[in-house]
Amino acid sequence: MTMRAAAWAGTVLSVTLGFVGAASAQGTGGVASSGMGQGEASISTRSDVRIGIESGPGTSGQRLADMARAVSSALGTIRECYGRLAAEDPTIVGEMQLTVSLPRGRGRVQLEMGRDTVDNRDLARCVRRAVERADYGAVSRPASVRVKLELGNSAAAGAEEVARRREEGSRVELTRDADGNLQASGGVPSNEVRFTLTAPAETGAEVLAAMQRAIRANVAGLLDCRRRAGRREMNPEGRIDFRLTVPRRGRARLRNVSSTVQDSRAPACVSRVLSRTRFDAAAAGSAQLRIHFAPRQALDVPVRE
Repeated sequence: MTMRAAAWAGTVLSVTLGFVGAASAQGTGGVASSGMGQGEASISTRSDVRIGIESGPGTSGQRLADMARAVSSALGTIRECYGRLAAEDPTIVGEMQLTVSLPRGRGRVQLEMGRDTVDNRDLARCVRRAVERADYGAVSRPASVRVKLELGNSAAAGAEEVARRREEGSRVELTRDADGNLQASGGVPSNEVRFTLTAPAETGAEVLAAMQRAIRANVAGLLDCRRRAGRREMNPEGRIDFRLTVPRRGRARLRNVSSTVQDSRAPACVSRVLSRTRFDAAAAGSAQLRIHFAPRQALDVPVRE
């Protein structure tokens, strides 16, 4: 095993952002008391901002511990900057690497930025300023460390999940009936309400998909129509057929073709709901729309009017 590999395997100190400067909390001996020789060593920190600190050439033992303590004191500021920026843009995640050096004598701390997959100018400026302003008074010179910051946040994972669900929600699966017409369906998972759109192939898949998304977004209104269709112990089961026309501007128009639902008011209820539905310009066209209401279930509560 090389000296570098041995050093990484021998990590003995852990610092968290909850304890700024907590490298010393592990004991006054630091790395020097760990039994390591005067080779290279490393210290790791874990939190929403994770940091790895590896000794540079000629820096180990007590100087590594002192440098780690100084650099770690900047983590509170870095965390604050990162939290603020990530709240505005949760996609700010990645890795930043930099080298921090103290020259012999009284020279100022020197920073060399390395790999940066975060690519955020404001965060890079904050990291540089925080590390430069840390107190290195207790560090014997010369000394240098290589620092790796790993930035991750739950907001980013949340944003990815929302984006994934939004993408899934925007997908519309089109099929063809026996006559070659395009069809798109939707409804609720319980199948209390289902709907099917049918249009000739020349209408276009994009038009039918846009119609389907608009109706699906307003399916709660259709559920209410089914509930009302079960008033006074009536069975809401049945289908209602419409001719749906969506203009480029203005409200959609629905012409009731037929209905097998016992409640004669059901077609008017559905028409009111869908005439208030917002169809975008991509949905301009005509299609046959069939609404299916499931039969009453044991948990259905009849509406008494």
